[in-house]
Amino acid sequence: MALDSAAFGDADGASAAVDATLSTLKGLPSTDGVKGVRYPGERSASVAVARAEKGVPVAPKVRPELTEGTAKFGITPSERRSQD
Repeated sequence: MALDSAAFGDADGASAAVDATLSTLKGLPSTDGVKGVRYPGERSASVAVARAEKGVPVAPKVRPELTEGTAKFGITPSERRSQD
């Protein structure tokens, strides 16, 4: 879905309203056993940043297969990085 932000006023006002809404949302108490309230897309954005910094995790079982496959094309996979 796409929204025309002009329908909500000027861009700065719309941005401020979104920021205020997200601040309110993030300030809500979470239920027991949950680490906090998240908004749609928040986890995906966090995962994208982490993978851009640390690389995409590859299961140990898959790594040899990936290494063999890339060798056929003269590509050497990068070294393993910690995925903490």
